[in-house]
Amino acid sequence: MYTVARAFIILSVCVLVCPALGQADIAYIKNEDKLVGTIQSPAFLVQTPYGKIRVETEYLKSIRFEEGSTGRWVLETINNDHFSGALLNDSVLFLQDDGRNRTIQKGNIKRIWREVNSPSQRTTTTIVTMKNNDRFSGKFLGASLDIRANFITKSIPSEGINRLEFVGNYRDSAEILLENGDVITGVLKQNQFRLTPDSVSELT
Repeated sequence: MYTVARAFIILSVCVLVCPALGQADIAYIKNEDKLVGTIQSPAFLVQTPYGKIRVETEYLKSIRFEEGSTGRWVLETINNDHFSGALLNDSVLFLQDDGRNRTIQKGNIKRIWREVNSPSQRTTTTIVTMKNNDRFSGKFLGASLDIRANFITKSIPSEGINRLEFVGNYRDSAEILLENGDVITGVLKQNQFRLTPDSVSELT
């Protein structure tokens, strides 16, 4: 009976402690404090040059503030995507490991890092690099992209595109890497195209 009771107690402790060990969010504050606990805010929003981005906390890997002439926030997702701009959250709700709830004001944050046990998600969709060096993976909403290469216009099915990059002036020098490894360089015929990023729930 004593053995059974002891085993039950040990099992109960493991159930309570192991989730805490499996996920730890770490917030670095400007006064050099380091807080360990769990982010309670459901999502984070950043205003980028190309639209407002909403990243659910479950997809978040880190948030950091980059000092500079303009200063900007950079959100990194578990897909290793990067979105930078103005952070629209005024504060972050944080549950410390001692059980206390805390509201961290945006101006006091240096960096928030989520220690996620699972590896980063493998990107199997198109990678897009923006002019401000933001980078994200997503799916083209159109059926194809048209590119003029070697005096011939080719229609490339969206599902066959692995990476799109502009290596020169806007669409005049587009480089498309296909899933089969082929590279096509030419003039992108579309004036615009639509994408849906994998790791965000809103892109306007």
